[in-house]
Amino acid sequence: LLSRRHRDEGSLLTIDLMLADVAGLRGGVFHTLGADGLAAHAFERGDATFFLSQKMHSVSRLDAGERRVLVLELWEGGENHAPSRDEPHRWEGDWREDL
Repeated sequence: LLSRRHRDEGSLLTIDLMLADVAGLRGGVFHTLGADGLAAHAFERGDATFFLSQKMHSVSRLDAGERRVLVLELWEGGENHAPSRDEPHRWEGDWREDL
């Protein structure tokens, strides 16, 4: 997520859970963009970051190590059966006929 203006479109809340040991990482820092500019957020293995999905966020370039993060997005409404996060594909397409 090198773009500093990335958002998780459509969901309400995003949860990032760090799975990797960050001791061997160089780069791969999670950032949010707010009124005060870019803010870095460090978190260790087992730590979670919760933020509103519309908040602009990014991850800096990873130069060493393996960064593993479980990302969960919480949505409002019923279960989504779409096979893709691609917005046009979610709301249109043959998959809807199977419901």
